[in-house]
Amino acid sequence: TTGLAGRRFDLVLVDAPCSGSGVVRRLGRTIALVDEDGLENASSVDGVGSDPDDVSPPAIDELAARRRRRDRVADRRADDALAALAALQGSLLADSATRCADRLVFATCSTLSDENESVVAAFADEAFAPWPFEDTCLSGVDGHTRRLLPNEHHDGFFIARWRRKG
Repeated sequence: TTGLAGRRFDLVLVDAPCSGSGVVRRLGRTIALVDEDGLENASSVDGVGSDPDDVSPPAIDELAARRRRRDRVADRRADDALAALAALQGSLLADSATRCADRLVFATCSTLSDENESVVAAFADEAFAPWPFEDTCLSGVDGHTRRLLPNEHHDGFFIARWRRKG
């Protein structure tokens, strides 16, 4: 950053860190937002052995209860991870606006509204106005955002744009 302090740029692209939910097609698997280290191992339940026919009904109930608890913990962790990403994205967008002299672009490889439309809606910089796309072939929430869902040709993607007023 030497020599860049205080400088403003005509175009600032915020390629924000995200969950990567738009690249699931290419990766061929689900992206894990949750680190499962520390979650209970269901196979450690008493009465559940290596023989699937040798499982007691109380052990099945205990296994089901542990899985439900694990899933609730995983859901909370995923929600927390998304909230942290959205907060970081919003902060990067706001900080980048201070360096932008004209055009500001926000992009993620996520298809989740928590990381896209919610971040865009929370961006409140009175110095910027939406910079609408002129095409009509891509659908968006409004004129200055576009969401591409993943398919056999490309990954999922989101983009929003603004121009400085005046």
